[in-house]
Amino acid sequence: MPRNTLLVIVLVAAGALVAAALISRTAPATAASGSGGEQYQVIANDKAFILYDTADSKNSWVCFPQPDRKQNAWLPLKRIDTQADAQNWKLIENANK
Repeated sequence: MPRNTLLVIVLVAAGALVAAALISRTAPATAASGSGGEQYQVIANDKAFILYDTADSKNSWVCFPQPDRKQNAWLPLKRIDTQADAQNWKLIENANK
């Protein structure tokens, strides 16, 4: 499987999980930013954690914890905010079909 196809699949799956987490969330947990403010929020469901920066809302990360692992990684998520970003994503998606 080409790398671009795999990347697009991971991004689409992460985006779907972000949407599912936002829809099914009850009360978000907050993590202090060190300056006393609540800069980051964590949304959790039964499969993943979403961490996003409330200061600028541009930075987000997803973590899929596994019960048999002691360490997990936070994967960065890229938001598609502009028409140019959307067109670029569509071009990559169509090129991998």
